[in-house]
Amino acid sequence: MQIIPLALGQSDHAITLWDENPELSIVFPRPLQFVSELAWGLGTLDDLPCLILYLFIAEHTVELYLPEKLPTKPDEKVDVWQTILSWRPDLLKVRYGDSPVDKEHEVTLLFPKEEEESLITKLTSFILQTKEKVSDDYGQAEAIDRLTHVLREVSM
Repeated sequence: MQIIPLALGQSDHAITLWDENPELSIVFPRPLQFVSELAWGLGTLDDLPCLILYLFIAEHTVELYLPEKLPTKPDEKVDVWQTILSWRPDLLKVRYGDSPVDKEHEVTLLFPKEEEESLITKLTSFILQTKEKVSDDYGQAEAIDRLTHVLREVSM
């Protein structure tokens, strides 16, 4: 299943993404889901580079597409990559359906607690490993350079 968020916000001190796809309720039958494993990748969305967060939840694999920027208000966009690296979340919320404010259609995704399995540790490792071997296809080299820059900024 793919999640392609249309907006990013904050709810109860957690990063919250919104996807209008109501079928997410099939993949997320409970309001709290434990992610057993996660991995990062690079891809494209509308011909723009994006991060892909692969979430392994029970027997499901979910691909969460994260473009560099997403709307946070109708007239304002937020830097998604900067937000994730700065926030260093151990969970994400995903809302789905007709409205990004509908808390009835929300799932909280809890990430693995082991330090070597954390979201940011995995992302940092992915950036450093990929930097050496990424091709310039689809702007991936530029995306990795941008991520490296953001990583340096938030590590200071």
